[in-house]
Amino acid sequence: MSLDMMSRRVSAYVLAKRVIMGGHLKRLSKAGNRKAVFTCSHWVTVCMALCVLAGPAMAKPQIITGMGYVIDGDTLVIRKRHIRLFGIDAFERDQACGRFRCGVEARKVLRDLINGRMLTCEKQAIDTYGRTVAICKTSAGQDIGGEMVRRGLAVAYRSFSTQYLDEEAYARSHRLGAWAYGFKSPLQYRRESR
Repeated sequence: MSLDMMSRRVSAYVLAKRVIMGGHLKRLSKAGNRKAVFTCSHWVTVCMALCVLAGPAMAKPQIITGMGYVIDGDTLVIRKRHIRLFGIDAFERDQACGRFRCGVEARKVLRDLINGRMLTCEKQAIDTYGRTVAICKTSAGQDIGGEMVRRGLAVAYRSFSTQYLDEEAYARSHRLGAWAYGFKSPLQYRRESR
């Protein structure tokens, strides 16, 4: 649940509590005005529902645009903001896949994909390192994360998304990139190299 959604729910709860605990319903109930009690409780319920349901519709995705430069196969920087590509896990810089230097190649290909192109990145989350996690596309509409997986230079990061499973299946079946040599997943590689 997003922070925005939680704040809307808390606001709805506080509003309902103020009405109920503020004695409005109690006073109306003591006065014997059942219709007013029903109407008041009905409006509290409606307010709560609107706050909860309207949250996602009102929340606009955060968009980051600009030209970027590459840190590694799944991280880039746009206007001093580090962006981790959503749903993919690229090979680490020093990782080799058999005799293929898949980490070096992943970084090189990502650099070629974004070189001189305007990018539009839609924020999905913030990771544990404080980086923005986003789906980034070129001005032509090419999803660069999906393209990295499709070329066999990253894998679908199943722990966070299943969005790029088709691209991974394509790379595997056509033995593209690291799939031609065999490899440890980037996650396994990081765990073993610690």
